[in-house]
Order: sequence, then structure tokens, then C-alpha cells
Amino acid sequence: MESHDPLELFHDYWKTARQKNDPVADSLSLATVDDQNKPHVRTVLLKTFRDGQIGFVTKAGGKKIAHIAHCSDVECCLSWPTLSLQVRMRCTTTEMENSILDYLWSLRPRDAKIVYHLGFYQSAAIASYQLLEKKFQELKNKLKGKKDIPRSKFYLGFILHPYAIEFLYHNKSRLNKRELYEKKGEVWVKTILTP
Repeated sequence: MESHDPLELFHDYWKTARQKNDPVADSLSLATVDDQNKPHVRTVLLKTFRDGQIGFVTKAGGKKIAHIAHCSDVECCLSWPTLSLQVRMRCTTTEMENSILDYLWSLRPRDAKIVYHLGFYQSAAIASYQLLEKKFQELKNKLKGKKDIPRSKFYLGFILHPYAIEFLYHNKSRLNKRELYEKKGEVWVKTILTP
């Protein structure tokens, strides 16, 4: 076993997947558990990697926020077909700082900002999709002359702090190469796993 820092390796792979226009370069499957210890998984977008901190954003009131409040440990999985690579991470989570949220908000397309101002909690039941479209169009018309749309109070984010990262390099023969990095104090320890 050797010591390594896999976060730089992860960052390099993510950048490469984006440069290769991998269709799922930013897709991160996020698994949480609810207060009944039932698992839930969904795809979120990987939005930032700064100073070893991996971040995603979400909308207030959603189930994932309640799950993270119940258990701040999550598991993530990314799969990049252009690199023949899968990455799994076990992480703790903390709320994203306002400065990072402000920056990410500034990058959002205008319509995506308007969606956050609709006032709906994520995953809430509604009468119909047409109602959602109607409310979106009404708000869009109302904000038509407004140059800047302020960050919504519903716009939240989380930072992932990995303590275990596994890289699985796919091989056509199925003799896949698997490298597991586990954080021991401030040091990453590498182990090779069987396929």
C-alpha cells in the first residue's frame, strides 16, 4: 500500500472528460439515506472543484436536504464513458459558502435562475406540469426588463469531503483495474482491489 492524494487525479479526469465532451461529464449520482435508513439515489450536477472541495447545488425543501440533515455521509458515483472510467466516493458533506454560491449563481442561464424564483420546494406535488409552465411564463414576463436576477433563497449547495475514492478502469476483458484510496488522518492510503 502506498500514500497518494487522489483528489488531483479526480480533478484531472473530470477536466479531461469535459474536454472530450463526455455527455455525462458533470453527472454525479448521489446516494443518501432517509430517517428510516432507506436509500435514495439521484443524479445531480457536479458544479465546482476548488481547493480539493467538490460541490453541487440543489433547491431548498427537497428530500436530499432532509436526508443530508439526517446523515451527512453520502456516496457518489461518476461514470465517464469517454475515459472508460468509473469513480466512487464516500464523503461527508457541509453547506456551501455564500461566496461560492454567488459565483455559481452568476453562471446560471437566465431561465434557470427564474426556475429557482418560482417558490416551489423541490419534489413537491403539483396539480399539473402545465401549471408549472404557466407560472414560469408569468414570472419570466414579470422579470422581462430586469437585467440581473438576484440569487434565490431556494438556491443551496453542498461541499463533498471524500474520505474514500475508488477508481475503476474498465477493461474489455473485464480484468478491470481498481484502485481504492482511503484517508487515514491527513494521508491517503492506496489499495489495489480485485475486479
